[in-house]
Amino acid sequence: MKTMIPMLLKRILAVWLVSLATVAWAEWPGVKYAEVRAYAWPAEAPLQEVMLAGMKPAEGAVQPEGTRLSEAQVQRLLVAQARRSRERSSMACYYPHNAFVFFDAEQRPVAFLELCFDCRKWTSEPMDAESTPDLVELATIFAELKLPFGEYKTVKELRETIELARNPAQRAKPEPAEKSGRPGRKEKGGK
Repeated sequence: MKTMIPMLLKRILAVWLVSLATVAWAEWPGVKYAEVRAYAWPAEAPLQEVMLAGMKPAEGAVQPEGTRLSEAQVQRLLVAQARRSRERSSMACYYPHNAFVFFDAEQRPVAFLELCFDCRKWTSEPMDAESTPDLVELATIFAELKLPFGEYKTVKELRETIELARNPAQRAKPEPAEKSGRPGRKEKGGK
């Protein structure tokens, strides 16, 4: 009986570990990677895509070799990318200036998340059609790495823009006219 318990525990542990590995493998990007690097291009660069054929970053990046993310930043990136079904307004344009690239142990790119913060759109390889990434969290990672993220100067500015797009009723309203009915004019006479 004593020898059966350790054997049974080993089997339970083995099944549990296999199931954990299966769950982790099913999440995006679904490929093994050794590191993740962030790339950013100047906002004025006229780009239609920043990730080229073969998952090669386009020339002209602020840091041509990319900036390596810490393990904590990678985990935050994966959580931000995994967000689902959140409505977000976006524009018709798509001029990305940012990307996260996943590399394997041989430094070959195996996945990417390409972003346009200005129009609030993205694409990825492998594709994850269900994803609606948390752009504020992703911009926060770029800011921590001292890399630009579109035309925004601060994460706060991006957050406010997204909130205004989500809740148009919160937009600044013109100051009410005082008595004369014309904005910015006050009645003479003071009564």
